[in-house]
Amino acid sequence: MRKVAVVTVLALFAGAASATMLGEGDFEAVDNFDPGNPTVGTDPHSVWYSSPWSLATGDSGPSAPGDKWASPDCDGCGDLKIGQWIPAPAAGTDLTLTLDWKQDQGPVHQVRIYGVSDGDQMAYWAGGTLPGTLYDTIDLGLSSDWTTVTVNFTWNGTEDYLHIVFRSSGEWGSGQPDTGLDNVVLTPEPATMTLLGLGGLGLLIHRRR
Repeated sequence: MRKVAVVTVLALFAGAASATMLGEGDFEAVDNFDPGNPTVGTDPHSVWYSSPWSLATGDSGPSAPGDKWASPDCDGCGDLKIGQWIPAPAAGTDLTLTLDWKQDQGPVHQVRIYGVSDGDQMAYWAGGTLPGTLYDTIDLGLSSDWTTVTVNFTWNGTEDYLHIVFRSSGEWGSGQPDTGLDNVVLTPEPATMTLLGLGGLGLLIHRRR
C-alpha cells in the first residue's frame, strides 16, 4: 500500500508541473475577449480581457502555431494590452513562461507581471494605467516570423492575484497580420514542484506511521 501511495503522490505532482496556470492560452476555444475594464474579484479570472485585440485565424505566415491566435485590432491605436489574472502562487515560487510571438514593428513589446487585489480595475486601453504592483518587466523583442519565447521569473508578490499583461506599441492598422500571440503557458519550475512533492510525500508517510 505504501508503494502505491508513493507512486500516486509523485504522479499527481508530475501532472501539476506540466499543467498551465493560465486559462485558454492557445486561444482555440476563445470566441471573443472579455470587453470593458474588468474588476478583480468580480469578473472571472483566467479569462483573457482586451477589446483592442481580436482573434486571427488561418495561416498568415510559414509557421503559424495554431488555428487561432491573438492579434491587435485597433486602427490608429498606439499602446495595446491583453492580459488575465490568476490566483497567485506562494511568494518565492519560480515560474516559467513560454509563448509563441511575432512582431516586426514598434518600439515596445513586453510581458509585465503585476500583483493585484480584489477591487482593482483593469485598464487595457492605449495609455491606460494598470493598477497593482509591477514586479517584473520582460522584453519580447522583434521577430518577423513566429518565435517561441521562454522566460523564467520568481513571483515575490503578496497580493491574492498574479496579473500577466502583454503590452505592444506601434502604428497599428486593423487586424495586423504581422503581429501575433499564441500558446501562452505559465508553469511552476520543476524544482518548485519537486519540493512541493517531497513535502506532500513526507506528510503522507508521517500520517501512515
